[in-house]
Amino acid sequence: MDPQPIMPAASPEFPAGCDAVRGAITVAEDSRAAIRKATLRLLQEMVRRNGLRAESIVAALFSATADLTAEAPAAAARQLGWTHVPLMCFQEMAVAGSLPRCIRVLLFVRSRWLHSALRPVYLDGAAILRPDLAVGDGPGLSSGNPWTEKEADPFMPEEEQLPAGAVEAPAKGALSPHPAAASPHLRLPFLPARPEVERLKPYIPGKPIEDVREELGLQDVVKLASNENPWGPPPAAVRALQAQAARVHLYPDGQARHLRQALAQHLGVGMESIFVGNGSDEILKLLAEAFIRPGDRAVVAQPTFSEYEYAVTLLGGRVVEVPVDAAWRLDLPAMAEAVRAGARVVFLCNPNNPTGTMVTRSELLQFLRQIPPEVLVVCDEAYHEYATDPEYPDTVALLGEYPGLVILRTFSKIYGLAGLRVGYAIAHPDLVAVLQRVREPFNVNALAQAAAVAALGDKDFVEESRRQNSAERDFLRQSLEAMGYKVLPSQANFLFFDSGVDSRRLFQALLRRGVIVRSGDIFGCPTFVRVTVGTPAQNRGFLAALREVQAEL
Repeated sequence: MDPQPIMPAASPEFPAGCDAVRGAITVAEDSRAAIRKATLRLLQEMVRRNGLRAESIVAALFSATADLTAEAPAAAARQLGWTHVPLMCFQEMAVAGSLPRCIRVLLFVRSRWLHSALRPVYLDGAAILRPDLAVGDGPGLSSGNPWTEKEADPFMPEEEQLPAGAVEAPAKGALSPHPAAASPHLRLPFLPARPEVERLKPYIPGKPIEDVREELGLQDVVKLASNENPWGPPPAAVRALQAQAARVHLYPDGQARHLRQALAQHLGVGMESIFVGNGSDEILKLLAEAFIRPGDRAVVAQPTFSEYEYAVTLLGGRVVEVPVDAAWRLDLPAMAEAVRAGARVVFLCNPNNPTGTMVTRSELLQFLRQIPPEVLVVCDEAYHEYATDPEYPDTVALLGEYPGLVILRTFSKIYGLAGLRVGYAIAHPDLVAVLQRVREPFNVNALAQAAAVAALGDKDFVEESRRQNSAERDFLRQSLEAMGYKVLPSQANFLFFDSGVDSRRLFQALLRRGVIVRSGDIFGCPTFVRVTVGTPAQNRGFLAALREVQAEL
């Protein structure tokens, strides 16, 4: 256990009404980059979890164990823009049996800024110092409730706070190898952002190939982290881009008529039921802007795609997380119960990201029958073209019976246009009309529209991509299982498997061999890894690198 801090007496540096919050984190190695990255993440978590503003911080004390000498941890505070905060660093004595490579922080804050009791933050290996703070991770959270609700906005009126008995979900990305960006108010203390913005956790994308080449000096790098189509874009889409390139001096069609007409014909619905966005991410944000009011609850699975939480939080909503079931599938009965307890919207990712598991048609129908008509049901089907299970639902056929249903799909996956950002929604015309009101003009660029129309018509490319993915997905799953890994059944273009070790270590070890995967810690699953199904050569290269890593970890 960490010792209790000794509070300083009141002074100009430490005024009366000053309180303190502790934090600690372990560092992977004694290097300047590792120390700064770990300290940044710890400070950001301490600020985020306690709702601190830059002007509330009086001083910060840092200590590092004797085996950390490459960098002073306080340098991270300057990187956050804390130029007004007095800082001090200490080197701890080497004590037998003490936790190695550990950084401790003590932040002193003005009590008048606090909206609740300060919460200490102990991350990674340092969590052992405060076992009383453990919450649990991944599926099967034991809380006494069938679901968990995210922390309420500290600036929300008391009568709108969480009901008694609600528990906080585990912090997403708590073990992330990539530190989140600092809150805007840390850079501009005189111009604080909205509280909702300060609660946001920026999306952490997969590591770019170019960064790995530059950082590690590698030429052959394979990215199996972002679930892109490894076969590239359809040839028809490339030709359409080349033909459209000479017209980029003109604004695009703001209504995306040709693309919406093509989608309507492809899906067998009216054009008025189609909405096109700058990727599905934009549509998620627009749905929140149109329908989420401050304090509204949104039900999501855990783990699932993080952008649902982002969109809801940005508009002042609160997220209710329902853990997946023992088979890592969406627990629809528990999600329905959470919706009936009071929710404005529920998000279903099918197949689910990151697990790859799916909801069947009969399960979805049973779920929809339990949902009140005033609740928006968003089915995110980014990976639906990859699903080969005959029980996968045809949600478009359900729109007539369930007008509150919104289906999201994308051109970023099987259509190979991730770099152009084109997504679309299929919904009741009245819902589409609402989205048309809140979208920005010209939200989908001309190149993206032309390429999407061409890609939609290249059925041979789509069918071949589906066939290749199915075959390689089975091969990859069988190979991983033969190596002793637990692999979740997937209907997507990726696999989620339990590595049995810290996924960050596995991520880094594979990275050094030129293979980029997705570590599961950002999803709250610290030993899991998500790997995109690549080409035969990419998959075999990944397996060869994994065998090398398996021998050393």
